Amino acid sequence: MSDVPLTAATPDVLIVGAGPVGLALANDLLRRGIRCRIIDSALQAEQKTKAVGIQARTLELFTKMGVARTAIEHGLTASFTNTYSGGKLLIRIDFGKHLLRTPYPYILLLPQHETEHMLTEHLQSQGGAIEWRRELVQLTQDEEGVEAVLCHPDGQEERVRVGFVVGCDGAHSTVRHVLGLQFAGTTFERSFAVGNVRLTWDLPSEEIFFFLHQGNFIAYFPMADGHHRVVIAYEPSKAPTGDVTLEAKKGWDPGNGRSWVPRVSPNCAPQYV
Repeated sequence: MSDVPLTAATPDVLIVGAGPVGLALANDLLRRGIRCRIIDSALQAEQKTKAVGIQARTLELFTKMGVARTAIEHGLTASFTNTYSGGKLLIRIDFGKHLLRTPYPYILLLPQHETEHMLTEHLQSQGGAIEWRRELVQLTQDEEGVEAVLCHPDGQEERVRVGFVVGCDGAHSTVRHVLGLQFAGTTFERSFAVGNVRLTWDLPSEEIFFFLHQGNFIAYFPMADGHHRVVIAYEPSKAPTGDVTLEAKKGWDPGNGRSWVPRVSPNCAPQYV
């Protein structure tokens, strides 16, 4: 595979990607006594809100890891979602009436960077650590396991042999590309503006709200620090090209909103090898 010497001490599992998925997997493996190593090509953890919603099933898994209580203490629980269109309430969902088989009948709203911080601390308490600035560059698989070549920050390469490699590195997964796997599906291009803002309104401050209008929407997700995560979806042709203007944010505080045109891909790999 490579002229790079093979690392002597190798884990059972190599996890590529130290986001919430990779961290959750690493924590769960360690609690089961399975040796793992988690790497990420980034310089360090991001400090952005990004995703905010944690579902009941995830909290049940967090309970087994021993971190559910910490997550709930730092987040905000939303038991209701409300969807409006044309000024009329279309649907109001009470999770307490529908999630009857879980101790967590709500959505926990916790910024992604806080979730990652919590999972990182728990990983460290189990003797694990994230290896930042480590990039996967090559993979080969045989009947006995997987060999991977990793590139270190100084440019040196390391060869490791593990039982499994798990790609938790997102939509642009290096693992998937190295294996030559397709990412089947379609790309739905939509323009969004997001911001963490303080709202002054008469609606309940601990419920989630969606307002629909001719295929567009604006959503409000409350957070524990008193801010709301606001998400506005535009038709691509009507999206602002720079920072969101005060007029575009009419009705919500001119906080740190930013706009961009993401490529939302409801895709998945056809197989796991």
